[in-house]
Amino acid sequence: MKHLAWLVLLLVLPGCWGNLPWGCPPDCIGADLIGRDMSGVSLSETKLVEANLRRSLLVRADLSGADLSGARLVEANLANADLNQALLLGVDLTKANLGGANLGGADLTGANLTGTNLTGADLTLARLWGGNLTQATLIGGNLTSTDLTGVGLAKANVSGSNLSNTNLNGAWLSGADMSGALLVRTSLPGAWLNLTNLTGSNLNSADLSGASLYAANLTGVDFKQANLAGANLVGADLGGADLRGANLQGALMAVADFIVDSITDPVITELNEADRARIARDANLCGSRYDQSTQWPETFEIPTCAILAE
Repeated sequence: MKHLAWLVLLLVLPGCWGNLPWGCPPDCIGADLIGRDMSGVSLSETKLVEANLRRSLLVRADLSGADLSGARLVEANLANADLNQALLLGVDLTKANLGGANLGGADLTGANLTGTNLTGADLTLARLWGGNLTQATLIGGNLTSTDLTGVGLAKANVSGSNLSNTNLNGAWLSGADMSGALLVRTSLPGAWLNLTNLTGSNLNSADLSGASLYAANLTGVDFKQANLAGANLVGADLGGADLRGANLQGALMAVADFIVDSITDPVITELNEADRARIARDANLCGSRYDQSTQWPETFEIPTCAILAE
């Protein structure tokens, strides 16, 4: 029955796709499909390894379980496409449109998603090890339990997204907009969040041990029970943050305890001298809340403008 379905596709699709290599689909390995309109087409489990799909139209296409490893999808339109459980190893999705797409359980290890639109996309349980999402847009995306180990999200817009239980170990998130994001129990040890906007985000029980949050905007952040041990908070604004039960042992808070020139993050080093001088200051804790279970750095003097919650 499945072979009959492929035969029907082979007879119908050439009219809208143009001439295709024989057997494509399901075997489209290395196929040249630049600019083709495949909107709404079912390509489930199709082999599109190293296919050239630059600027192709795949709106609402069914690519569930398909293998697109090494494929070129630069500026392709995959809005609302189904890529559930798809294999996208090393795929190039630079400036592609994946708004509203289903990428649940997909493997995007080493993928290039620079400047890609993922607004409202579902990446639940997806894997993006070492992926590049610099300047990508993920507003309102669902990245619950996604593996983003070592991913690059510098200057990306992740505002309002759900990243709870996500693995962001060693991720580069500097300069990103993560305001209002849900990061409950998220793993961020060693991550770079320098100059990141986390205003109003929820990091309850998150692990930020050894993370760098230099000059980050942390106003109103929920850090209850979070692990910030050894984190760099120099220059960060924690006004109104909730630090009840948080672990800040060994965290850097005062600019005098930190060598600013030791920062190698391009988001910081590319600033002009005046801007670098402006953000080199002690962490601001005025209006932040803490309780008796909050663990502070040794010898740290809690500012009187911080609020002890009973």
